[in-house]
Amino acid sequence: MNLKTLSIALLALGATCLASCDDWTDTESIQVNAPNDEGYETPEYLEALRAYKKTLHPLMIGWFDNSLKDYASMGEHIAQVPDKLDILSLMVPDDLDETELKEMNRLQTDKGTRVLYTIDCQAFQDKITAMNNDLETENEELINEGKEPLPLIVLTDTLAQFMDMRLALLDKYPYDGMTVLYNGKATGMIPADEIAEMDAVQKIIFEKTAAAIDSHPGKTYMYEGLPQFLRVDKTVLMKFDYLVIHTYTSTSAIDITREVIAAVQEQGVPTDRVIVSAAPRFSQSGTTYGNMVDLAGLPSTAIKSVAEWVKTDDTQAFTKAGMGVWKINKDYYIPSNSYAAVKEAINIMNPSPN
Repeated sequence: MNLKTLSIALLALGATCLASCDDWTDTESIQVNAPNDEGYETPEYLEALRAYKKTLHPLMIGWFDNSLKDYASMGEHIAQVPDKLDILSLMVPDDLDETELKEMNRLQTDKGTRVLYTIDCQAFQDKITAMNNDLETENEELINEGKEPLPLIVLTDTLAQFMDMRLALLDKYPYDGMTVLYNGKATGMIPADEIAEMDAVQKIIFEKTAAAIDSHPGKTYMYEGLPQFLRVDKTVLMKFDYLVIHTYTSTSAIDITREVIAAVQEQGVPTDRVIVSAAPRFSQSGTTYGNMVDLAGLPSTAIKSVAEWVKTDDTQAFTKAGMGVWKINKDYYIPSNSYAAVKEAINIMNPSPN
C-alpha cells in the first residue's frame, strides 16, 4: 500500500440495491488516511475499509497458493494481499501454521476480508484417474508375468472420504466459508459406465456439500466449474453465493461473455451471481498466463482486461458480480509495487474519488 491518502468508495445500501446492474455503479465516498511509514493503520482507516466491504460492489476475489511455508518472501504471506480484496481463498486448506492463522485473523478482524478455502474435487478426481492409469500399466506387466493384478482405486469411495475430510475443515479452522471446484465434462462420446461413475461422483460432491452448507449457515460459499456439464439437479447451485466461471486461460475479453453464457444457459443455473477469473502474468509448465486482448482489441494484461469487462454493461443474460484472480500471489512480485495489477483492477471496478 502506498503512502498517499486512500479514498475508499462506499456504495449506497438500500432495499432496492439488488434490483439491477445499475446499483453496482452508484457510489458515495468517505476519505481516510492510509498507513504511515511504519505501516500503522489507523482505526478510522480500518473502520472505513470494513464498511466498504459490507456494501454492494463488484467483488475482487483471490485464490492464494499457500503451499510454501518458509516465508522466504513477503509474497508468501497472506497478510500482504491488497486491503480492498473482498475474499481470499486458500488453495492448500489444511495444516495451517501459526503464521497463517494469525494473518487470517488479522485479515478477517481488522480488514473485513473473508477467508475461504478451496475444495478442489476436480484435481482429486484427476489424481485418482492418473493413479489408476499407472496401475493398469503395471497390471499389464504383472499379467504377462503370470501374477495377480493389483486392484484399482475406487473413485467414489476415496472421493467420499476426501469430501468428509475437506468439509470438516469448516469446523477445524476459523474459515468464513469454502469454494468447491468441479468441472465435469460433456457426455456425448462417453461410455455408459463412465457416465454412471460421473453421476455417482457428482451425487457425492453436491449432497455432502449441500449438507455442510445447511449445517453452517451465515458463511460464504462458491461453486467453481462448468455448470453446463453437471448432471445433478442444477438448482443445488442456488445454495452457493457465487458461481465462478474460470476464464483465466482465455486470451480475449470478448470470448468471456460467450463462455459465461454457455455455462449459465441451462435451466436451474443461477445467473445473478457470476464471477469470472483472470491470472497474473507468469509461466508454469510451459504455459504463459496473464495476457489478453481487451475489449478494444488491444493487447493488455488479463487482470485489467477482465476488470474492464466486469464494468461493461454488455449483456442481459447474467449479472456480473465481480472477478477473481487465480494464484493471486503471483502478482506480488513487482519491485516497489506489489499486487500492482490487482490494485489497478480493483480501482477500475470500484473507482475511488480523487
